[in-house]
Amino acid sequence: MAPFSKPVLRYFFLWMVVGVVVFLGLIKMTAADRALNPVSGDLLIQLLAFLPLIWFLLSHFFGKLNLLYFFNTGPGEKTWKKLMLFWIVIFLFTTGVEGLQLLLINWLVPESSSAWMEGPVLLRDQNVVINMINIILVVLIAPLMEEFVFRGLILQRFMRKTSAPQALILSSILFGILHFEFLLSATLFGIFMGLVFLKTRNLWVPVILHVANNGCIVLLNVLQYHDGTWTVDQVQSLWPLYLSSILLIPGLVYFTRDFWPDAKTSLPYAYNQNNG
Repeated sequence: MAPFSKPVLRYFFLWMVVGVVVFLGLIKMTAADRALNPVSGDLLIQLLAFLPLIWFLLSHFFGKLNLLYFFNTGPGEKTWKKLMLFWIVIFLFTTGVEGLQLLLINWLVPESSSAWMEGPVLLRDQNVVINMINIILVVLIAPLMEEFVFRGLILQRFMRKTSAPQALILSSILFGILHFEFLLSATLFGIFMGLVFLKTRNLWVPVILHVANNGCIVLLNVLQYHDGTWTVDQVQSLWPLYLSSILLIPGLVYFTRDFWPDAKTSLPYAYNQNNG
């Protein structure tokens, strides 16, 4: 079975389009013309993250895409230490890039810079259960969904159409577009997660690193909004910290060169299928 030799992305995106239409239609009918609470509305929209996971489970159940071949034996202790160091460099660098991007937007279009700032994940006056659901969605569900879709599905399908380096860049650009407010840093993060997946051939590794990344982002989010606000002036005050992320570029170059795939790199799915 060679699922990535087939137009698997077409079926996936068709599923997503139909699923979103049906989902929004059900919300419209059950709302019965009543305005949804902003909090409940946001949560309902976030539940769309489960649509791709359902598609993967159904594909596995019907024998179209064996999920077991997305995973390999875990990296050894030495490799894990290297991966964690790589992740620390990635997190610090992409965080700095996000800050520099906000500063650039504020300089170019100061009247709209506040619109590019993320809102708080957790709210003081919000129900504890709602806050916990937000944490689960942001820290656990979103990384799992995004890694399966962008690294597990899109990257590997693109590798069937072009070389591994080109597929890595194209899939990462799509990942960046999904996070359009932080296009550059998200694209870079997508590249790094793709490198990790191609190196380890184990989707759990980028999932774990992505979970750690989003967990740290939530923690920073709590610290940023400790007084209920996060202003452009506060972002500007941190410009030396953001600028210092440039010092991490040599480390990124080192890891990227070590992890970078060549044109003949095989699909992790195919490798695990043949060596399982």
